[in-house]
Amino acid sequence: MAKKYGDVNLWVDKLSKECQAEYDEVLKKHWAEDYVFDDAKEEALRKLAEDRADAFIERHKDWWYTVMEFSDNTANEGLLEHGDIFEHVEHIKIGHH
Repeated sequence: MAKKYGDVNLWVDKLSKECQAEYDEVLKKHWAEDYVFDDAKEEALRKLAEDRADAFIERHKDWWYTVMEFSDNTANEGLLEHGDIFEHVEHIKIGHH
């Protein structure tokens, strides 16, 4: 597209209508393909997480358990995420980054 429309025209804020339409189609195709992969990956990870959680619950039938969500956005939460707080506690860790 840069060769067809010129690299300057491709990256300026105001693309020609023809260039913008073609650019939109390229992006649409790219994201459609990317989402197919992402959706499959997310589904596989969700299934794996469910299987691990079910196995964990089965192994600890008479135990108390809870679900906790935290991040490292604050000092206290950072300690939970990076401070080995759960080193001696059986747990499942699911990272989102």
